[in-house]
Amino acid sequence: MKGYIQSRMTSYMHIFKMSVRPGEKIPLDTLYNMYGKKHGIKEKDFTKWIIDVKLKGQADKWSVVETDADYVSEEDTLAPKKEFNTNTKGEVVANKMSVEDVIGLPVRRAREVVPSIMDVKLLKYALVEARPRSNKESLCRILEKRINELALHM
Repeated sequence: MKGYIQSRMTSYMHIFKMSVRPGEKIPLDTLYNMYGKKHGIKEKDFTKWIIDVKLKGQADKWSVVETDADYVSEEDTLAPKKEFNTNTKGEVVANKMSVEDVIGLPVRRAREVVPSIMDVKLLKYALVEARPRSNKESLCRILEKRINELALHM
C-alpha cells in the first residue's frame, strides 16, 4: 500500500497495538499487514475501513496521506519513540522522570506531563508514594486517571 497515517496529537497515544508519538507517521502497508489481511479487507477499501473503524471519532487527530510513491522513506516513518529527555525550551520530559520527580510536580505541570508518561510502573509507584502525603490529592487523581487510561489500552 502507498501512503501513511500521521498523528496530529500533542502527546503520545496508544493505538494500533503501539505507542504513537506526536507527529509520527505509520505506513499504511504496516497497518494493512496488521489488520487488513486479518479481517479480509481489500487494499482499495482499507483506507476507508481504517478511518471508519479504527479512527472512529478521532478523525481530527489524524492525517491520512495516500501517495504515489512505492514506499515511505525510513526517515518519515517510525522514529525512535523514547528519545525525549528535555527539549530546547527546557520542558520536563516524561521518559527520564523518577518517582520523586513525578510527586514533586505542581498540579498544572502534572496535567501537562503525566498524559505523556507511558510507564505504568512509574505511575503506580508515584501514586503509592503520593497518597499519604498532604496536598497531593489532585496529583493522585491525575495519576489514577492515567493508570486507568493505560490499563484500558493494554
